[in-house]
This record gives sequence, structure tokens and C-alpha cells, in this order.
Amino acid sequence: MVEEEFEYNDVPKLVEARGKIRSLSKRLRILDVLEYYELPYEEKSGGRYMMVCPLHNDHSPSMNIFTENDSGKDSWCCFVCNDNGDAFRFIQRMESTFTEAVKVAESILKKTGAVSNSGKQREALEKQRLAKKAFLLQHRLGIEYRDWLISLRGKPIYEKAYQKVYEIYKQIEEYLEEEQWEKLIKYVHNKQEKLQEVRSSTNKK
Repeated sequence: MVEEEFEYNDVPKLVEARGKIRSLSKRLRILDVLEYYELPYEEKSGGRYMMVCPLHNDHSPSMNIFTENDSGKDSWCCFVCNDNGDAFRFIQRMESTFTEAVKVAESILKKTGAVSNSGKQREALEKQRLAKKAFLLQHRLGIEYRDWLISLRGKPIYEKAYQKVYEIYKQIEEYLEEEQWEKLIKYVHNKQEKLQEVRSSTNKK
């Protein structure tokens, strides 16, 4: 257990260690772990495997490996020694310390490419965040332009202003289609500033 390596009152280190465990457990695959330790296993059915348990003096397969769980994490259990857990827990049982277990887990993830996959996930989340921000900003800009055009109805400047807004939204549609979120956000901010300047000068006249 991780608590064995830290004092119980050392809360920051315990929290950090448990966070590390959660992060590693989400990315590790138990079959990759077994291959790292060069442990043979036999495939059964439905994502289930059997193997001789390396945690006790086992002579026939008594450890079950599950790779298709509702939890989304691989797991294992031995019906003889009653030990069980996920992929990282298996590494902890094979290694002497938590620190060594982390090193092994990170080595496995690096070898299998799961670390880079994690990076791709972060990139995808950042892209989603930017897209959400871009959609919200352009929607707000649309409301501001609508209110501005309503205020200009009946004035000579209305047709010219309407055409300008039309051209701006043609550019916005291009950014949306090409999913150029950062450019769109910058463009919308610029147009919001310009609109504020125009409205301010119009009100003074």
C-alpha cells in the first residue's frame, strides 16, 4: 500500500501519490504489464484470461485476468490467495516499493505509447475547450450586431452596416468550417472592439 511509504500525517505526499495511482491506473493495460514481466497467460473468452499466480506458490492457473469491465479498467483476481486489483496494483505487488512500481508503470506506458496517447487526449480536450469558447463568443457577437443593426434602422448608414456585418459573418463561417478556433476567437475579439468603437462614435453624433 502507498501509505506504507509515507507518514500518515504527510497529507500532501499521500494525496500526490494517490493522484499518481489514479492517473497510471487509467492508462495501464494488464496484458502489457504481464508481457513486461514475461508472464504467460491463456485466453479464455469474453476478454478473460487465466494464468498461474505469481504472487504465491501456484502450480495450476488460479488467477483470472479481465480486460472488458464496465469500469473501463482491466482487473485481476486470484481465487487461491484472494488478492486482486487493477493493472497498477499488480505492479505494486510485483515490486518492493511504490516508487519502483511507478517507474515500472511509466516504463510500460512509454514502451506501449500510452504516454503519447495521453498527450493526444489533452490536445483533444483543449481543442474542445477552444471550440466551445469560439462558438460562445461568435454567438454573443451576433447578438451585439443584431442590436446594433436594429438601432440603425431607418438611418442612411443601415445598408452599409448590414453589408459589413454580412461580410464579417462570411469570414466567421469560414473559420467555423475549417475549425480554426484560435483564429476565430482572435477575430471575434477584434470585431467586438471595433463594434464598441463604432457604436461609441455613432452615439456621439
